[in-house]
Amino acid sequence: CFFPVDNRRKARHGIDALRAKLDETAAEICTRGFLSKALPIYWLKFQTELMRLAREGPERFWARERDQEQQAASSPSQPVHVLPYVQVARLARALGILDEAELQSLLIFLHDTGCVIFFDEAELREHVVLDPHWLAEAAA
Repeated sequence: CFFPVDNRRKARHGIDALRAKLDETAAEICTRGFLSKALPIYWLKFQTELMRLAREGPERFWARERDQEQQAASSPSQPVHVLPYVQVARLARALGILDEAELQSLLIFLHDTGCVIFFDEAELREHVVLDPHWLAEAAA
């Protein structure tokens, strides 16, 4: 749909229709869409740790996980934008997500909500983009 809005005039032509459509769409997403599903709290923990892994980089993240805080603190942080699927699966296992199908569902949910880029297709599933903005900038 298209809602022409002219912000140079005081008249609100199109704004009320746009606002009504936004309200309708938000209600639909919250009642029937992906935001209507109850999610396990450990999915949130996974998302939080995945973003920390992206910020710190795998070496520093896993060093910290092995209780080697001093070694991790001494090395500079190397953020990553893309991780191999095996690294993401390693994090999932560390957090108790052992079922491969559940991990796939979780990654698809994170993709649908814009947190990561993940395509469950043969050639593309081997990598998870942790920073969608970075990918958009790289493609531009």
